[in-house]
Amino acid sequence: MPPPNQHRPNHSRPPFAVPGTLGVALTRKGAEIVELDDVFDLYLLRRFWQELVVYLVTGDGSGVREFAGVRVGGRELLSDPGAVDDWFHGRGKFAL
Repeated sequence: MPPPNQHRPNHSRPPFAVPGTLGVALTRKGAEIVELDDVFDLYLLRRFWQELVVYLVTGDGSGVREFAGVRVGGRELLSDPGAVDDWFHGRGKFAL
């Protein structure tokens, strides 16, 4: 599986556009609804949430750290395990 921070191919139009598809991205501001540009965004967001669950269950934050600098729907994903802890145990209302 390629690392999530691998550069997106340069296309004039996003490949396999999924207009109107929304997702929830965890950013420094908290959980935000974002519009996904293409299936690559959808894939990244799915992987991101999988790595968050792995971190919260096992304590292994290496997968979360791989998302440093990764943007989905114009928002940068939260990639600091400490900040993830703060959000989930402080303000977060998601149940796993």
